Amino acid sequence: MRTRLAMKAISNTDPSCERCGRCLSVCPVYDVERIETLSPRGRLDLISGMQTGEFTPGPRYAEALFSCLQCLACVEACPKGVDAAGRILQGRMRSTSSVQNEESLERLLMAAVLDHRPLVAALARLTSWVQGFFPKKGLPCSRHLPMFLPDILAGRRIPEFGGIRLYQGLPEVIPADPNTDFRGKVTFFTGCYFGLVETGPLLAAIRVLGFNGWEVHIPAGQSCCGAVALMAGHADIARRMAARNLEVLAGDGPVVTACATCGRTLKRENAEPFTFEENEVQRQEALALAKRTWDIHEWLDRNGPLRQGLPIRHRRVTIHDPCHLARGQGIRGAVRRLLETVSGIEPVEMADSDACCGGGGLSGMKQPALSLAVGAKKIAAIEATGADAVVAGCPGCLMQIRDLLSRRRSRIQALHPMELLAYSYSVPERKP
Repeated sequence: MRTRLAMKAISNTDPSCERCGRCLSVCPVYDVERIETLSPRGRLDLISGMQTGEFTPGPRYAEALFSCLQCLACVEACPKGVDAAGRILQGRMRSTSSVQNEESLERLLMAAVLDHRPLVAALARLTSWVQGFFPKKGLPCSRHLPMFLPDILAGRRIPEFGGIRLYQGLPEVIPADPNTDFRGKVTFFTGCYFGLVETGPLLAAIRVLGFNGWEVHIPAGQSCCGAVALMAGHADIARRMAARNLEVLAGDGPVVTACATCGRTLKRENAEPFTFEENEVQRQEALALAKRTWDIHEWLDRNGPLRQGLPIRHRRVTIHDPCHLARGQGIRGAVRRLLETVSGIEPVEMADSDACCGGGGLSGMKQPALSLAVGAKKIAAIEATGADAVVAGCPGCLMQIRDLLSRRRSRIQALHPMELLAYSYSVPERKP
């Protein structure tokens, strides 16, 4: 079933690629590798060849499709409006079902872990204990893995899994600050990373909302948004997660998230025809949820002005625009306007602020060397600004940027924009 749905979507959507090569000029992977089959155009050629029976998908075909970072730069640049990223994503579904056994280890882990939040929480607690054996590196919220581990893990700076205890202690309803006018209620979608690993941005977002008059509801039973399963090509697993979230997030009020990828998935991927193609009721529910889902920067910017916080210690701050926020949701200016409300921040723009950091599309897990090569250009752009901190509204970007900065022994901090806003309100979980 997964194969049929995926192939139907590939065959019947999007105008045909005219091979103009515009996508090659913006693809971060092609910029590093200079190999045609590792470009959007080349990947579409591979998908076409697979469809027409010119070859049978194998490991090298999968490698080409999984090298895509899903940064959406090709979609934005294409004059014909070809959704190359979407076609590649759905091509992964075919690749996954053809190359891997139905009971592959990756698939079993996806189904067992991501699809069951209590198990994720238990693993987070276990990971938190195991991390005690690894040395801390840089900021106290990270650990440094030994260099003797395989390439996928060697030397990487990973987050300290300490957030689960804070998250489990949060009430389902967090009232607005009584010292300000009540502005309404919002449902908060936590996501996996901010909900279970690093809850600093989650707590900061909740406090910023509350400080500005919003009552925050965090419904129990939330599942993963499904992005990781989709990126891995396991559409049926992602569909189950999406269906569970439709139940948990049912209603007609706004749903706010601080994760760019979660926001993109709830707004776009989960509302695509292939997700609930055989269930029209769920399809309409997904479309309705997409229309009332907001990234937190977008929500606060649309419902301003914000209350003025206290001045913070002067610092130069540069902004990284995550792919799933800037191109995935069209949100760029909102982050800048929000930071302008914080007295003490000197904003400084980096070159190509919306260039991919290299952490997308599961590349950090499946092709770590490629991920690091793409990320090197982002780090160079950050360092060239002379900034004290870089902000990004995406957990994947924050992990990637922190890891790369740590490898260079940089003192530049990587934070979520909400952390700076919350700090200006004198309610930080930790000093940024």
